[in-house]
Parts: sequence; structure tokens; C-alpha cells
Amino acid sequence: MGGFATFIILRSSINSQFNKKLIAEKEQLIFELHSYEDLKEAYYLNIGDKITLESISMSEAVPLTWMDTLLYDEYQKSEMAFRQIIFSEIVDGNNYLITISKSLLSTDELITNIEEIMLVMMFTIVVSLILITNRISKKVWQSFYNSLQFLRHYDIKKPRKPQFSKTKIEEFKQFNEVISLMIEKSINDYEALKEFSDNASHEIQTPLAIIKAKSELLMQDESLTEEVMNGISIIYTAANRLSNLNHDLTNLTKIDNNEFPEVKSIPLKEFLNEKLAQFEDLIRLKGIKVIEEFNAEPELVMNESLCHMMISNLLNNSIRHNVENGNIKIHLSTNKMEIENTGNPIHQEPSLLFQRFKKNSELKDSSGLGLSLVKKICDVYEFDISYTVHTNVHTISIVFNNI
Repeated sequence: MGGFATFIILRSSINSQFNKKLIAEKEQLIFELHSYEDLKEAYYLNIGDKITLESISMSEAVPLTWMDTLLYDEYQKSEMAFRQIIFSEIVDGNNYLITISKSLLSTDELITNIEEIMLVMMFTIVVSLILITNRISKKVWQSFYNSLQFLRHYDIKKPRKPQFSKTKIEEFKQFNEVISLMIEKSINDYEALKEFSDNASHEIQTPLAIIKAKSELLMQDESLTEEVMNGISIIYTAANRLSNLNHDLTNLTKIDNNEFPEVKSIPLKEFLNEKLAQFEDLIRLKGIKVIEEFNAEPELVMNESLCHMMISNLLNNSIRHNVENGNIKIHLSTNKMEIENTGNPIHQEPSLLFQRFKKNSELKDSSGLGLSLVKKICDVYEFDISYTVHTNVHTISIVFNNI
């Protein structure tokens, strides 16, 4: 905008100067035309770049006019820009239309040179401003970026005292102070919540164990009526479900708190066979046929307890939600495990069952935490897990990306 305004102002100033020169040459020309009779053949050699006289009617009177035009220049051999003044004048009883033209070649070159200089200067200024601004910005904002980097890699599970770089900028000082207070409060809240979860889990488990033990003893008492026995059975089932729910929630909390850091190499084929043997009675009771397709023997590098939870929940899910005389097919490849089982159709998106307390089962003792526990374990080790249903066949696939 500055460059455009400068061009307009410069062009206006040049035109104004040329107008003054043309007016002066007009007055000089008129003076010479009236003073010298033999000037008509030589005046153009003395005044102006180009002068034309055209005889017109005495009744015509042309007002003083300025204009820019293009005229062919014999010297340049091309059309050039000219500034003209046009007027009429009566000389020796004849009326003439007089045009005085002055070449703008020198001024156009001047304007072009000025434009080029301005463009170079503006480009240099812009580039310099960008470089200087970036350098100043990086220096000024370095403290903020350091604080941001600290927050990006901060892990509440491994609390440590904030260490922010010193800065003279008051806003960044306040920012670091607020962040320090927030981190300190978060650590205190996290420790309090962790302690509460551990204590609550421990305290709940004890009375539940007592309720289950007393219920079992009462159910063995033959003197009780059938109605009382049914009531005790309901109490025992509810207590057992609550115990399992408490156990699963505790495990989820421990996984979130990274309390399973130890890892080892686990042969998955042997681990699956071992777990299948543990579920053998339940499999036989429901008349389920197990089909094993072990095309490879991958080894997982993970915590043994988490591997136990993952495989046990998957097998337990495929058995408990199976139909009578159904099938379970376990496919094992180099970096993938698939567990297929027959079952009833579901009426929601299968992936939603990975969320906590989401279930699509009529089993009253289902906590809805089994698949969410499996999903949490897969997230810890960056395994890709998916759940698909085709007709009455449910398939859970796990891809082991770290193999």
C-alpha cells in the first residue's frame, strides 16, 4: 500500500511539474509566434520535444487541455509516452490548434528505477523483519516452550518436582507458578485417590469374603426351608459378583497406575493350552467343541499377570457367552491371535463392548468389565484389538505389533 501510494504521489508530482513546463512553453511559443514572422518553420527546433500546428475554423475555440498519450518516436523507433498540452491560438488572422508534446521517457525510467529500488528495499525489510522477529520470538518464548515440553512429558504416575527455566517475563513467571501449584495438587489428589482405592478394595474384600463363607455354611444347613435357601443363594451370588467386580476394578486401577512393570517372554501357544486346561470342566459342561489352529508359536514380551488376565478373560468370555453345544476356534499366527465363538446376535456396535460396564448379555453375574480389561491391557502394550460379529459368530482379533 505504501509503494502504491508512493507511485501515485510520484506520478502526480511529475505530471504537475510537466504541466508547469508545458504552460511555460505555451506562453513562450505564443510570444514567439506573435513576435517573429519566420518562426513557423523553426520553432519546433527551439521549444518542446514535439510541436504541431493545425489550421482550424475561426469559430472554434479549444480550451486548455492536458493529456497523456502514445506517439511514435523517430529516435527510439517505437511508440513512447508523451505528456501533451492542447489549446487554440489566433496568429496573423488564422486560428491554429496547437499541440505541445513532451516525452516522458526519462520520467518513466526514473519511476521504474524508483519502483525497483523500493521493491528491493521492501523485500529486504520484510525478510529482515521475519528473521529478526523469529529470533526474538524464539528467545522470548523459550521459557514457555521449555515449560510446555516439561508438561508434555510429565507423568502423574511418576511424580517429580517441576523444574522450569528462569525467565524475566512476568506472564511466564505467573504461568509457571500456576502450573507448579496445579501439579502439586494433582500429585496430592492422585496419591489420596490411589490410597483410597487400595484401602477401599482391601476393606471391601474382607466383608465380602465373610458373607460368601457364611452363605456357603448356611446353604449346607438342611434344616432351612427352600425359600430361605433361595434367599441365601441370591446373597451368595450377589456377593460373588461384587467380589469379582471389585477385583476387576482394582486390576484396572493398577494397570492405570503402571503397577505391572515387570515383563518376560511368554510362549503364547503353551499359555493358551494351559488356560484351556483350566476351563476344561466348564467347556465340557456346555458341550463346546474347541478347534485349535496354531500355525505359529509367537512369544509375547509382557507382564505375566497381565497376560493371564487377557487370555483368561477372552476364553471366559467365549465360553460364558457361547451357546449349548457351540464352537470355539482359536487361530494363532506369527503376530496375530483370533478367538471365534458361536453365540447370540448382539444389537449394538461390537466395539462398544470394550467400554466399562458395557454388556449385551442376559447373564446377571456379568460385570461388563472383562473386555474393557482386555482392551486396557492391549493399549498398554500397543496391541490392536477388534471385535466383529458375522451372523452368530463372534470374533475377537489381537495383532501383536511388538513381535
